[in-house]
Amino acid sequence: MNNAFPRLLKVLSLERQLGYRNKAVIGGLDKFASRWETDARAEAPDAPQVGEIRSSRC
Repeated sequence: MNNAFPRLLKVLSLERQLGYRNKAVIGGLDKFASRWETDARAEAPDAPQVGEIRSSRC
């Protein structure tokens, strides 16, 4: 598995542990999502999950 996907799972898990207060990463999840998308597309340019994950909003 690529490094970007396990990193995303780790961040989301930490965010859940912190009570969904947007404190898992410096700069918040929006900033992380932009960096994560760039890394994920570099590692797996043809993975349709990248676009689906990045466009998901709760």
